[in-house]
Amino acid sequence: MSCSNEEALTQEKKKNVYMHQFQTPSSKNLLPLAIGLITAFQKNDSLISESFNFELKILRGDPEEIVDSYCDPDVLAFSAYSWNFQQSLEVANVAKKRYPDALIVFGGPMIGLSQKPKEIERFFRMCEHVDIIVHGMGEWTFSEILRKRMDDNDFTNIGGISYRNLNSPAGFTSTSPAVFLKKDINEIPSPFLEGIFDDILINHRDKITGALWETNRGCPFACAFCVQGDRIFNNILMFDEDRLLDELEWMKENNFEYIFCTDANFGIKKKDIELAKKIVEMKKNYNCPKYFVVNWTKNSSKKILDITEIFNEGGIPTRITLSRQSFNDTVLEAIKRKNIRQSAYNELTREANQRKILSYTELILGLPEETYDSFAAGIEISMDEYIAHNFIVYLCRLLDGTEMASIDNREKYEYDTRVVPVCLGRNVARQIGVNEYEEIIVGTSTMPVCDWKKAHSLSSFALALFNYRLAFYALAYCKNEYSISLREFFEFLIQETNDSKKYKFLNKVNNLIKDCQENIIKENGSLMSLDFTGDLFFESNEVACLLCIKHLDDFYSDLRDIINEFLESKGANINKAVLDEVFKYQKSLIPTWYSKLDESASFEYNIPQYFHSLCVDRDTNIPKIIKNKNTIKILDKIGFDNNAVQYVKKRLTITTLITAEPQIEK
Repeated sequence: MSCSNEEALTQEKKKNVYMHQFQTPSSKNLLPLAIGLITAFQKNDSLISESFNFELKILRGDPEEIVDSYCDPDVLAFSAYSWNFQQSLEVANVAKKRYPDALIVFGGPMIGLSQKPKEIERFFRMCEHVDIIVHGMGEWTFSEILRKRMDDNDFTNIGGISYRNLNSPAGFTSTSPAVFLKKDINEIPSPFLEGIFDDILINHRDKITGALWETNRGCPFACAFCVQGDRIFNNILMFDEDRLLDELEWMKENNFEYIFCTDANFGIKKKDIELAKKIVEMKKNYNCPKYFVVNWTKNSSKKILDITEIFNEGGIPTRITLSRQSFNDTVLEAIKRKNIRQSAYNELTREANQRKILSYTELILGLPEETYDSFAAGIEISMDEYIAHNFIVYLCRLLDGTEMASIDNREKYEYDTRVVPVCLGRNVARQIGVNEYEEIIVGTSTMPVCDWKKAHSLSSFALALFNYRLAFYALAYCKNEYSISLREFFEFLIQETNDSKKYKFLNKVNNLIKDCQENIIKENGSLMSLDFTGDLFFESNEVACLLCIKHLDDFYSDLRDIINEFLESKGANINKAVLDEVFKYQKSLIPTWYSKLDESASFEYNIPQYFHSLCVDRDTNIPKIIKNKNTIKILDKIGFDNNAVQYVKKRLTITTLITAEPQIEK
């Protein structure tokens, strides 16, 4: 589709540049920070701004229709992520066929920072319609590309790019790496303050659900699974505080309730404490933002606890990340990861629990050099009795542009992978435009697929029952009183529930988890939906948890029996009266969408005091369980909602299920 005569006259003197940062295939649409920053930088250059028009494209759609919207494009730039890569490639493909003289430039996390010949050759071979790829920060590099576009199209002396070159034996040329660490990041104007996002808000405000925001750039860590784990970008570049405060003011004025901070290590700098205070002050005065999501610095410290406390006390719910990825030193060496000492980790977990700060440990299933035993050992460590501590297990996804996704790394560790559709958990899948895919590791040289399945089942059950608190108190009691291994218990549970004759309900849960595994193995997807939660999609542990809640009586009947059987197999002398009360306490705090919780619960034993000391106030001595009649009030901050979908949206998070809280009556 060509431009109208009026449009053509208007655009006659300038050439048109279209900047693309397509959103996720879900209900989340955030302001496109990357192309906003790059566009702001170009518009601040008088020569470029006098020579080019810029238009931002963010909404997914039919590639043909997107290309129809162009008016004589000269340059098409794409910020590529795992969730928009296929959409970007197909739009570029359609555009190149229709506008063969247009220059197509790709950058973003899917393009590696390091210029490795094997990876670049593979990219250009797969993406025949892409002319240039940018390695690293795009603001300065794209400016040089546009200047050369105005001149002679000779990109030889632009640092940090690779471009298609049919005269080269390899089919491309890679220039010398760009020196990013000597750049002054404050040369980049703010897209918020320069009006770059104004048209988006005018045309698509009803579709925008939040803002991306950057306070610094770079990462001192070298994690092989991360796109920022590269030596050429291992310093942190800081934006000026006045600029950041002005951007916060802009977001307040435009009523952005959700802000996702893209810093790789929020909390690593002292200024982050002051920023947290400013954000809380804004929330107090204007009730905005309501949510502030961060990537915490990889090696957490007590400073992170202080920042989290500032957010929580200011009404912005926040929890801290205790990034481990693995507890095995051989694995950490393979992924170039250095964690804080185990003693420091234990102390942070303890203090966070004491200060009532929610924390969670991150693990990844499928890392190189991980075995079933080393992974299971990490799950065991993560299952402590602190009520304020949870853990997450991510499936290991290979991201283009990372060291782990390199050809050499794949060959070295013998990755067995599956390519599945991209979908965000606890969200509605919206297949608008081109389907997106991600690559998941399901086997390595040290963890064959059969062991990956075992590890997946172990983590799914542990997350569903312990992490989501359905069996947390019952298992914490058994661990403390009978010195059991929770890993052994879950392995026992999985083995015993393979047969439907013995534990009929838990067998259904086991089979559901296996169905999730098979969906991945057969490349159908990594998430599942349930017939009672609308069109939301969930991880395996989440569907297992929700199925248990839907059939709570059947679940607790099977759980009680299998705990009895496990304890008896260990020769334990079970006090059945006490165990009855432990289960009563456990079940009394689990809300459902079909039955209101009781307002109180009474006990013959000092069960509430026992669990308060064991799981909440660990600085006190844990009392022996004795007969001592007492009552708890059951406090549910969220309240009853007779709707499964709303229940999920209000209570299920990536780390836990929000349950009721006990209050011991004096």
